Amino acid sequence: MSAGHTALEIAGLFGITADVKAGVPHARVEAAIEEELQRFIAKGPSAEELERARTGMRAGFIKGLERIGGFGGKADVLAACEVYEGDPGCYRRSLETLRTATSEDVREAARRWLSQGDHTLEVLPYRPTALRRRARWIAAPACR
Repeated sequence: MSAGHTALEIAGLFGITADVKAGVPHARVEAAIEEELQRFIAKGPSAEELERARTGMRAGFIKGLERIGGFGGKADVLAACEVYEGDPGCYRRSLETLRTATSEDVREAARRWLSQGDHTLEVLPYRPTALRRRARWIAAPACR
């Protein structure tokens, strides 16, 4: 499982992704995710969870700065700050927010942004049927 957000100019996305083992009912996994999300909204992260997340996010940011551009490099960070806030150094405020955030701050943000509205997308492995395989074979000569 993984969870994360993508910040965009006008809105953002928060996603939770789970790989389900064969034979496990998808509804069971979805219920477990919903239960944990509701717990998080109600109680927020523990001090240990918050510190682990803070360390991971800061390490990811610093590692990204090792690159010049592309997916979190120096140029991306400076450009995003300039586009979104008109200040290429805005990342400093984000790092300060990350450093000072409390479990209650995170819980309140979860309550505000994750407590209503969701969409579930189920992606199943592709298994072509005999009819599809035959249709592709029949259609192929016409494409030549």
